[in-house]
Amino acid sequence: MKRIVFILLAAMLPLIAQAGLLTGKVTSDGKPVAGVFVSDGVTIAMTGADGRYGFESDKRQGFVFVITPSGYATPLKDGLRPDFYATLEKPAGLDESHDFVLIPQKQDHYTAIFATDIHIKNSETLGDKRLFETYALPTVKRLYAENSADGPVILFNLGDLAHDKVWYEFGWNIEKSRDYLRDLGYPGPLFSIMGNHDNDGATVATPYAPDENFNAEHLFRKAFGPTYYSFNMGGDHWIMMDNIIYKNTPVKKSKDHGIAGKRNFNVGLTDDEMDWLEKDLATVPEGVNIRLCAHASFLWPLEPGTQFTDPAQQQKIYDMVTKGGRIFYAYTGHTHRFQFAASEKYPLLRDVMVPAVSGNVWATGENQMVGIDGSDAGILVAHFGAEGTTFDYHTHQYGEKWMRLYDMNAAKHWFKTDERAAERVGKYPEWTDYSKFTGKNMIYANIWMYRPGYTVEMYEGSRKLKVEMIEASDPFILAGTSASESLFKETKHAVCRHLFAAQAKGSRSTITVNILDEDGKCIHTEKMIRPKPFGPGVN
Repeated sequence: MKRIVFILLAAMLPLIAQAGLLTGKVTSDGKPVAGVFVSDGVTIAMTGADGRYGFESDKRQGFVFVITPSGYATPLKDGLRPDFYATLEKPAGLDESHDFVLIPQKQDHYTAIFATDIHIKNSETLGDKRLFETYALPTVKRLYAENSADGPVILFNLGDLAHDKVWYEFGWNIEKSRDYLRDLGYPGPLFSIMGNHDNDGATVATPYAPDENFNAEHLFRKAFGPTYYSFNMGGDHWIMMDNIIYKNTPVKKSKDHGIAGKRNFNVGLTDDEMDWLEKDLATVPEGVNIRLCAHASFLWPLEPGTQFTDPAQQQKIYDMVTKGGRIFYAYTGHTHRFQFAASEKYPLLRDVMVPAVSGNVWATGENQMVGIDGSDAGILVAHFGAEGTTFDYHTHQYGEKWMRLYDMNAAKHWFKTDERAAERVGKYPEWTDYSKFTGKNMIYANIWMYRPGYTVEMYEGSRKLKVEMIEASDPFILAGTSASESLFKETKHAVCRHLFAAQAKGSRSTITVNILDEDGKCIHTEKMIRPKPFGPGVN
């Protein structure tokens, strides 16, 4: 009997491995478009003069998608998602055909609106949906409308649109989050990638389905399509990569309703993604910028470590992207902080850590919506064109805002006298206890719009002060009404990487802060009249 079963399985192997033929046509205004790349996440093929493509596929990724060329866009599936992909419906080994339509679009200048870590939970306690609809959604819609007059606008969701821990407790998953955005009229095209919390925590690896990472992605794939893909826009090649490898190590009994594992993960790319990335980069001509979006940042924690679980893989990705001296532009989420990061180890990498729309997963409340580094929660906007890239940051509560200034006399007083301060300092010992602050008449500036190469100047009246970049906790973060504990457990989170200090003489003087760009031009100025109060809700 065992021998018969073995023979039957051996006979089935060629059928299991058999590839089917994927074919189709790419058109625009009813005419064929030649030279367009089409992929199934493994193979990349190019359309011929007749706009047709064809290649064999084992269909293991479940999709076929067009890599939209510069000068074109795609229609929207539902007013939200770009229609660049098709779900493969037939089993492996069977042929199928899918066509794609492109829309001509002028892309000399375009705008990107970045949103990450929105964390819709459907929590009555947090009121996350109410906060999102009251603050974040109107801002996104306004920014979309204002920038549409200057050219195309694209939007990015860099992961953690949902929150795997409470999918079953609150009856809310990534697919419901997609429908929620669509029904609210969230503008498109919205290009999405996975975050660690967009995986299904109820799935664990089994002998029959050993790929836990792939299994846990099933609802994201249903909601948003491929977990990695690329497209072109103007002079830029955008690559969307899923760098979360979900492990969800099984547990005997979970504390979380419906969750079967630890929800743990590695940061990195699967073998399929690495192979595909190399092929995709080979299609990009010289002179085209590479802009790679991922959930987990490349440069956190900063030197000497990296974010990737396997530093050798991160180095290989860096070498692939920067081949020939090309700059590697990355846009990432996950850290719930705002930072234009740079590294001596990766000199050609520019990692923009996009701040979380939810601040600290909406847990600091309406009184004080801030990120883990004390930056005000908001929406990052980037403008791309031949003249370069510029950024604006629009906070939920205060509009465009670059920084928060602290009169440390007042901060020390609050930490020494407010009972909430003692409670939180005791709860989070890695964070700076400013009740023991020894400086007098010190000025702190948390400048989240600071970029490497910028210069920070401070003046007390007309007297120029000596400014130092320091490593300490932002004093404001522990003054919040509550905190997301998961973001406070590790030492690396306790340091704000864009905090500046200067010593003033008086306690009632006016402080002026200037930000100078790489060319020494003053691009932003703010003043602080002292004494300035400190505490929850103080801007």
